Amino acid sequence: MSTFRSSVLAATACGVATLALVGLSFAAPGKPKPKKAAKPAAAASVAAGKKVFAAKCAGCHAATASEAKAGKPGPALTHVAKFMKPAAMEAKIRNPKKSNPNSIMPAFGPQQIPAGEMKALIAYLSTLK
Repeated sequence: MSTFRSSVLAATACGVATLALVGLSFAAPGKPKPKKAAKPAAAASVAAGKKVFAAKCAGCHAATASEAKAGKPGPALTHVAKFMKPAAMEAKIRNPKKSNPNSIMPAFGPQQIPAGEMKALIAYLSTLK
């Protein structure tokens, strides 16, 4: 093996060891922090949103896998929070034809779902992952 190759290998090994040590020094000590439990206000908002969903959305949309098997006319929302942000959810509910001109979903303006109910509904939908 040439001297140049040996030097490169030694330098590479030294660099890897240094990076490993630096990485370890930035790692958080101890166990990872547990996830925080939902705040009581947030839990209450989710519960209220579930009621709004039952009253205004469940006729056409499923929120659970077992409901999805029932064959409702609207798409199942079992995982809606995986692909939609809260603002997009509200926009879709308020004006579904804006993002899909062929949508059969009616618009739910502030008269049908007031702001407080909408906030609760979005809190509930945001739990569907």
